[in-house]
Amino acid sequence: MGTTTTYKFPFPEPTDAANVPLHLGNAVKAVDTALKVVDDATKPPRARVVSASVPVSNNSASVKVTWSSAEYKVGGTWWTSGEWLTVPVTGVYLITAMSEFAMFGGSTPVAGTVLAVEMTANDIGQGEEYLSGHGERFEAFAVIQKLQTTFHGRLTAGRKVKVQLAQNSGASRNAVSQLTATLLAKD
Repeated sequence: MGTTTTYKFPFPEPTDAANVPLHLGNAVKAVDTALKVVDDATKPPRARVVSASVPVSNNSASVKVTWSSAEYKVGGTWWTSGEWLTVPVTGVYLITAMSEFAMFGGSTPVAGTVLAVEMTANDIGQGEEYLSGHGERFEAFAVIQKLQTTFHGRLTAGRKVKVQLAQNSGASRNAVSQLTATLLAKD
């Protein structure tokens, strides 16, 4: 049995016994394996998790967001439950955390209110590392105020990322969040 030079697909040599089903089956399996490699390369690991409504107390320390479902998870076990999203492959990632604070209900938000969203990662054996954050001061309010923060950088496989929220509007506010991560380049 010979193989092609570039892709190493099997083919029968003139000296091989004639067995069309065997030789055709070997060729088809080799092509299928090669196509899976190409298919996987065009689908980088990525995930998006979302939270149910999370109460964020006024002037509280940061509140951790617990994810309630995954809209998609491709290329590894990113999340099964809880607050952490686990990086499946070492490489460069684009990770975006977005939160929507409900500004209705309770007291009217005070002018100068700060809403904040922050991403941190566990630094294996070192505690936690700040990745990215965004706080915004509001003088006027819509019914929903959206904030987001983005991290672009290298993370090693096994690192975990979480989102925390804070606010000082004068009353407890509910927020829903999502965390989206995509591998841009594998190490």
